[in-house]
Amino acid sequence: MAQLVRPLWYRQQPFTVANMRVMYSSWMARHVSMLLRLFPVDSKLMPDGVKGFRPDEAMRRAELSKLCVISDGLFRHGQWLHIYPEGRIWQSHEQEEGCYVTLGGRRSAAGENVAPFQLGPALLLCTATVTPLVHVFTYSGFDEVLRYEPPHQRQTTRQRKGLAALVNFGGELLDLAGEIAAFKENHGAFDPLALTPAQTAFLHALSDKMRNKMVALKREGDAELRRLVEADAWADGRGGDPL
Repeated sequence: MAQLVRPLWYRQQPFTVANMRVMYSSWMARHVSMLLRLFPVDSKLMPDGVKGFRPDEAMRRAELSKLCVISDGLFRHGQWLHIYPEGRIWQSHEQEEGCYVTLGGRRSAAGENVAPFQLGPALLLCTATVTPLVHVFTYSGFDEVLRYEPPHQRQTTRQRKGLAALVNFGGELLDLAGEIAAFKENHGAFDPLALTPAQTAFLHALSDKMRNKMVALKREGDAELRRLVEADAWADGRGGDPL
């Protein structure tokens, strides 16, 4: 069972940031990725098979600059960019005492069910010449339908049939253009490779605003999924047993 809550249909298929070493690892994968409008990006730590990939500082800075330039081009041409603001896909079975914990030691609050955000999404907004609208949406139940087993490797992915999933698209878009423009007027343009302390603090504040929206939508989506599953089980005469 799949359910969409208040869907917002895009006029064009969004572009999506993709793990280069997974989605562009073979000839077939490259062609599928291009059809799906996935563009390759190397992150600081790639959970790619058994061997992680950690670029040096020069490669990291070049990759960051490339991403900012590409995303700015997309925004100027009215394109959507789909990105995981937590840096990767997190699943509920990875939680420690009800919290998500990053490699750097940052923790989500218990019960939020959303991992800490990276600063990347806020940085892409602040370095863009045309600030796009932000559409926050969440997934519920997919970590059981398509579950990654530790250490988050595709080789140990397990697919489970007959389970429920839901996407909560929310009811409104976030327009952060005015807030970003006002900050730039007082503190100057953002250089992704030379951020000031004030700019870094602003990126954290912007990330928190988007994350708070995601936490609220995630709670709403999780609750709606539970309601749908219980209603479906009751209708089937199974007395509330999970699907």
